[in-house]
Amino acid sequence: PTADHAAQSTADHPAEARPTAGRADVVSAIRDRIVALHPEADDVQPVSLERVRPRTVLSVVGGAVAFYLLATQLTGFQMPKLNTWQAWGWVVGAVVASGLTYVAAAFNLLGCVKERVPVGRTITAQVAAAFAGLVAPAAVGGLAVNTRYLQRAGIPVARAVTAVGVSQVIGFACYLVLLLLFSAFAGSHQKESGGLSAITPSATVTGVVIALAVIGLLIAAIPRLRALVLSRVKPLVTDIGPELLQVARSPRKLVQAFGGAVGLPMAASLCLWASVNAVSGSDVNLAAMGVAYLVAKAVGSLVPTPGGIGGVEAVLTAGLTAAGVPSAVAATSVIVFRLLTWWLPVIPGWFAFTALQKRGAL
Repeated sequence: PTADHAAQSTADHPAEARPTAGRADVVSAIRDRIVALHPEADDVQPVSLERVRPRTVLSVVGGAVAFYLLATQLTGFQMPKLNTWQAWGWVVGAVVASGLTYVAAAFNLLGCVKERVPVGRTITAQVAAAFAGLVAPAAVGGLAVNTRYLQRAGIPVARAVTAVGVSQVIGFACYLVLLLLFSAFAGSHQKESGGLSAITPSATVTGVVIALAVIGLLIAAIPRLRALVLSRVKPLVTDIGPELLQVARSPRKLVQAFGGAVGLPMAASLCLWASVNAVSGSDVNLAAMGVAYLVAKAVGSLVPTPGGIGGVEAVLTAGLTAAGVPSAVAATSVIVFRLLTWWLPVIPGWFAFTALQKRGAL
């Protein structure tokens, strides 16, 4: 009876059996009726509708955000006097060091992936992350781009997320080690003849240790906070632990992961060091620049603005001033450093982002 009822319903309502054809007939009938009532409507050209792609929206929004933030950053900025070959040499060195940060980030990611992923395309993805970071807080844009890139490379979603998490864990471990080493070297270095001083290591190391101890005590003393931390840490141990062991089993992957994690902050510190030397014309302590950069990076990751804008500049300027750099030179050096490592890479980042999307790699 059900089949007979369905057949009878189809016979009584043929338009329902062919919904597409029925709709087309209805539309044609309506159009013919309108033309019969208003013949002049037959000469009206149909409206051409175009779909706005998400990439176009992201480009427009990112460009607007970049223009606004850059305008606020350059308020009161004075161009440094690069009137010597030595100063331009430092600028070239800073540009090269800035470019090496993307190479280091790519090798850090490659070391955490078991599959073969193209090196050149991975470096391009890191450059694309510079553009994506315009519309996301610090590091969030890079995490999203890297995860999406690994997915498009054929790696399952869960493993792509885990690989990116492993790279972040390794990077954080290297960050802490470098902070302590830079602090120690900065403290042992003291310029002679009244030159630029260095950041005192005892204050930096003591501050870091005290801050970690206070955070640990708060977590241990507050049950709700302790439960929250355990709920966040347990998945990391469960998912990332096996991947870390997998990386440790391969010497090549181990070198890539840790080499990239160490190379990225080292290259960024070299870029800051070269930027200060280009502006001031004086030799400054590289270890002190490393401390200033690492502390600014930590603060920038906590500031809910694209690239940590505002917080990074303030901490970098304070760090350079504490290292003995005059305040005016420190402010200009920070702007030069941020132009080379954050603002100018947005342009090739947009081209890289677009090219990877056209190739289906992002």
